[in-house]
Amino acid sequence: MYPLTESQCGEIIGLYKNKQSVPKISRMLKVHRTTVTHTIDKSQKILKTIVKDNNKKSAEEIKKIFVEKTNNELIFNKIKNYQQSNYQQSRTLPHHVIPVIIDTDGDNDDFFAILYALKSKNLDVRGVTYHGNGWSHAASVQNIVDIIDDIYSGKNIPVILGTDYSLYESDRNPNTLGTPGCTYQKSVPEGAAGGRRDSDLLYGLNRKLRLSKRIWYDAIKDFNITQDFADLIDSTIEATGKKPTIIAMGTATNIAMLLRAFPTYNTKIERIVWMAGALDVAGNVFTVPNNTRAEYNVYLDCVAAQELLDSDLKITLIPLDFTNKTPFNPAFFDKLSTLTSFYGKFAYQLLKMIRATWLGGELEFYNGYFLWDAKAVGFVKNIGVAKVVSNRTLAITCTEDKNYNGQFVASQVLTKADLEIATEPIVSDLVEDSPFFQDFIDVLEY
Repeated sequence: MYPLTESQCGEIIGLYKNKQSVPKISRMLKVHRTTVTHTIDKSQKILKTIVKDNNKKSAEEIKKIFVEKTNNELIFNKIKNYQQSNYQQSRTLPHHVIPVIIDTDGDNDDFFAILYALKSKNLDVRGVTYHGNGWSHAASVQNIVDIIDDIYSGKNIPVILGTDYSLYESDRNPNTLGTPGCTYQKSVPEGAAGGRRDSDLLYGLNRKLRLSKRIWYDAIKDFNITQDFADLIDSTIEATGKKPTIIAMGTATNIAMLLRAFPTYNTKIERIVWMAGALDVAGNVFTVPNNTRAEYNVYLDCVAAQELLDSDLKITLIPLDFTNKTPFNPAFFDKLSTLTSFYGKFAYQLLKMIRATWLGGELEFYNGYFLWDAKAVGFVKNIGVAKVVSNRTLAITCTEDKNYNGQFVASQVLTKADLEIATEPIVSDLVEDSPFFQDFIDVLEY
């Protein structure tokens, strides 16, 4: 590399970005016997090689290696500035396309939402973060990798593995080894009726997926959820020119851990859309009969949930109050049965297995299954939403009492978060023709 003064670097970048002629730039640089392409492009190639060979290192570590190789810190900063400007000019997503990061616990319901998001043209899925303290074990990440690598072929979308325990557990026992021994994880069934085993294997249907060449261990970036999550947010902003929306489909553990480690990253997130909570309807923690008001995603890590409310984030809750107003019905099931695409057929087969094993039988299935997480994706797409209200007067119960934990209650202290709640979906006279259901079918079929 040829070291350049700050003013020369500034002139080079300016001329290069303004598409001035190479001779004009070369004349300015004749003392150094170089050109803009030599200065910028060669430096970019060096930096690209360093990043490729050290993809698990932080930005500061990458910079240190670059400076050691080139003896030129100034050009590193200029390259970064140029790249950021270039991303803004030529790689910014169209206005209607929303970059999203999916945070999931791998429950079978999540896979409908993941498919819906991946196949929606106005969503750009930048990565998936996974945590094993919900309704599946870490190994089910392979199912997510297989689906992503098929739909987003060749893009190597990051899949980041988070913790196997809740903050409620780790704050009390830093040496915890995670599920299934954690206090609240005992409330998630391991066996039948949609428990972890069924989520891990998708009722055995994961054998029908188009398998990725990446095995799950190689597909994940690392086991450092906080740093990798932060890097994913940074790369999303750099590549799209937009802050990501995080669609949360499980506990808030990964997001809370990110904010503990990097509190300023609340400014780098557009908003959190979280399928969670029960406000004025009954909860769904059926394994704790005396807790009638909690919803699993809040209940399984009440510490993380409260920390989310205490953050400076824009948060939209998609509670059971919203999801349960558009019930799954036989007519919609019949519509699904007509789909001819690979993932349309897969979704139908998976729902058939869920219906066949549902506690209480088919009638209870139609009364109790609502495609919860997919409706959070629909909200981000602005499909089928009639009413959203602001409500910052909520808190979450989080004590030692499992019969009381994980409930939203009224609070006189306003949440720090800018909290809004989806309350009313658009429901057609025939429920199966409601905007959400129709869009879900259309997206899976294309």
